[in-house]
Amino acid sequence: DALPISSWPNADVARAFEREAEKSCERLTVNDDVVGQIPGLVARLFDTGSVSMAEAARRLDMSVATLRRRIRKHGTTFNEIANDERRKLAERYLSRSNPSIGEIAFLLGFKNPSAFSRAFRKWRGVSPSEYRLGGSMRHAAPEDR
Repeated sequence: DALPISSWPNADVARAFEREAEKSCERLTVNDDVVGQIPGLVARLFDTGSVSMAEAARRLDMSVATLRRRIRKHGTTFNEIANDERRKLAERYLSRSNPSIGEIAFLLGFKNPSAFSRAFRKWRGVSPSEYRLGGSMRHAAPEDR
């Protein structure tokens, strides 16, 4: 069993170290939350047409280098997160009958519908039209089912 801090010879120093350790733990928790916020932020940035790490860092009130470092700690990149969010939004849009494929391509920042179709085929192995006609769950990745 550990002795209470008050019985230590340098109790004041020990308390100061303990306070600093608690602050460090709080900062780590906040830093981890930042990476968890990025997919939602990216989805909102698609609405503005400005999906970039610089814009994400600005909105998170940090430098691009800090954001890149925090993302890298999680074994991914901003582009991987953005592309994954783009795929999820594409699937959501295609599950509705309202937006055309051209509109979806525009909403997701593709230069043209054919660029969107090529990207979607890489993601899901079918064209956006086939995905829409065939039912989204049949083509969903196992982790999305």
